[in-house]
Amino acid sequence: RNTIINNQFGIELWFTSSNNIISENNMINNFNDIIIWLEGEGNIIDRNYWSKYDGTDNNGDGIGDTPHIFFENYQDHNPLMKIVVIPEFPSWIILPLFIVASLVGIVARNKIRKKEID
Repeated sequence: RNTIINNQFGIELWFTSSNNIISENNMINNFNDIIIWLEGEGNIIDRNYWSKYDGTDNNGDGIGDTPHIFFENYQDHNPLMKIVVIPEFPSWIILPLFIVASLVGIVARNKIRKKEID
């Protein structure tokens, strides 16, 4: 999940780009949301939010009723009607992660030292 905003090229896929899944991203106000040069195999572009999408959602499921067409004839068959909410990494989690990593390091070091002594 990414928000790609105000770029000349949001995403570029070259002929060597294969088996990519581009899904649940926000493509906002990019000149070209996605550029595809000689498409590789197996790329999937589906369920993204496109600020340029002008379709409707008559059944209210949050997915546009018609595909979003971009860069020539490529399509997102299930364009999202609302911006994807990307959860932020809470800043308070850094301290507990650091403490746990430090404790794991200390335990591992002590085990190695104990093996060297034995």
